[in-house]
Amino acid sequence: MGGKFFIDKKGENPCERIPTETIPDLISASMGLLSRFFNTIEPVTCVDIIPKDDHGDLDFVVMTNDIERECFRNYCKYMNIQIGSNGPMEHIAFPFSSDGIDRHIFQIDLIFSGKSNYKTIKHFYSRPSTFNSVIGQFARSLGYIFSTNGFFLLVKDARKQNRKFLLTEDLSVSYEILQLPPFTDKQIFESPEAFAAWIMSSPRFDAGAFLGSHNVKSHRDAKREDFCSKVYDILDNCGKKSTIPFFNIDFSNEVDLDKALAFEKEILGKDVGEKLIEKMKEYKAVVAPIIRGETVISMGYPVGPKIGEIIQDVSKTFTKETSEEEIRNYIYGKYQLETKL
Repeated sequence: MGGKFFIDKKGENPCERIPTETIPDLISASMGLLSRFFNTIEPVTCVDIIPKDDHGDLDFVVMTNDIERECFRNYCKYMNIQIGSNGPMEHIAFPFSSDGIDRHIFQIDLIFSGKSNYKTIKHFYSRPSTFNSVIGQFARSLGYIFSTNGFFLLVKDARKQNRKFLLTEDLSVSYEILQLPPFTDKQIFESPEAFAAWIMSSPRFDAGAFLGSHNVKSHRDAKREDFCSKVYDILDNCGKKSTIPFFNIDFSNEVDLDKALAFEKEILGKDVGEKLIEKMKEYKAVVAPIIRGETVISMGYPVGPKIGEIIQDVSKTFTKETSEEEIRNYIYGKYQLETKL
């Protein structure tokens, strides 16, 4: 079975898996078509880093605009080529024949980007899933999000809602924050032990924090690959402790921002650091809810925008010391319940 996008309700898939030896010819044939529609496009499916017998799909990163994308969609529909989109990605059931006789259908994925994130998307998608999975979890264990959209600081506001603050879109700065040394694919993908050693070489890596930050679904999916599974096993059980303090910023409690962001300020600069601290203070100023949505619903109010309105009103009007009875009487007095006939 090839890529999974075109699987129908019966579990049938028109796309086959792509033999590794077919990849070069498939890239050539695909580029012959795709370059007619897109000015900037590069194949990013890696066939040499961790050799595999076959692949589910062939990936391309494309810098494009809405007009080019729509022209390509219309062409596929006109040529009766199956196509479907999933956010910033377009999937194509691409008809392929290397000899004019033996015809196949392979799934090709176009990963669309703008000018600002083209380099980052290419960086992530040109490497095996081990790279994205482990790097993402390492960043998350320190309170960051490292993705194709940039490198973010993750904090909780006074309502314990997650907030993201963009620290940088520069890949080299991102790695400096993680304290990961420069690398080559040949070096880190030589073996699972080599990849794990690269991660552990960071003085910020902490096995306890890493183990506690597992995303259950993505972690389960990643560990289906033997190489990735071995990397996780090494990192989960190495017992290494971080030698550089890191802080999970939660504004529902008292936070010393100068202390919590001291490391980032050293790298990003004082001016950027100060602006970051000012932005963080906005999250601290968010009024914490005094009453939960579940409580308002249990009082008979229907699920909908009215619940949020009531929560905000109560949070601005009362404090945590106010009795629940007083709050309930206030709500019933101000917000009329709908009656069903």
